This record gives sequence, C-alpha cells and structure tokens, in this order.
Amino acid sequence: MKLHLICEFKINKLRHKNEYPTTNPLSDKVIELLKCWHEQNGSPQYGYVFANPSTGKPFLRLYKPWEKIKALAQLPNELENYTLRHNFISQLVMNGANLLSIAKLATTSVEMIEQHYGHLQPDLQTRYINDFANQTDNKIIQLDKVAV
Repeated sequence: MKLHLICEFKINKLRHKNEYPTTNPLSDKVIELLKCWHEQNGSPQYGYVFANPSTGKPFLRLYKPWEKIKALAQLPNELENYTLRHNFISQLVMNGANLLSIAKLATTSVEMIEQHYGHLQPDLQTRYINDFANQTDNKIIQLDKVAV
C-alpha cells in the first residue's frame, strides 16, 4: 500500500487471481493506526507503507513479516494469515452483512461465500421472505375476492 492511498482511506490489492486491481475501504481504526505509523516513521512523502527494508519495495512473500507480526502480537504460532480472512468473512456473514458486499471485500464470488459460509446463516432465506412480506403487508390481495 502506498502512502497516498492512506490519505484516500483505501487499499489496493494488485496480486490475486483477477488481473484487475481491486480497491477496498479501510476502517477508521486502521486509518488512525496508519497515520500514527506514518508519523513515527518520519512522515515520508513517498513509498510503500509496508516495504521490505532491504529493497524499499513491497514484500513479495509474507512468511517472514507474518512470523514477526505473530511474535510482536503474541499470537499463536499455528495461526495462519488466511485464518484472518476466514474469520473476517465468517463474522460478516454471522452479523447479516449483504453477501455481495462480503464477496467484493473478500475479492471473491457470492457463490463462493454462499457455498463455504452459507451454513453460518441457516435462516437467511426465511428472513428475506419475512422481510419481503413485512414490506408488502399493506398490499396483500385477499384471495377470496380474486376471480379465478
């Protein structure tokens, strides 16, 4: 992530299955943390936020940085960074977030979210039907008055 993107409060993901870059918003907490980090590092005007200290370029492999992060945060050694993605998606699904929004944030398809995380919202279709029925309560047609 480049410095100017912090100011725009979003993050670009360039390396993934899709050839097109994606942009995701950042939370207010992350923005504040990045602003503090920026100040603590002498407020550089250019460059990547998380750069390889040897090259100044983005990390190509995250194994070593991830190991360092786990040690600093006192996280379990067996924790994989993919687990964070899985937890993020699971929490959003369980809190009733829109599946299309979740898929976009995770840069995946709605079908994948439904297939792998649908069990976390077993009553989703019933809730949608009830929401629809509640919105149309005043527009219900009395069937006994309809000519067949």
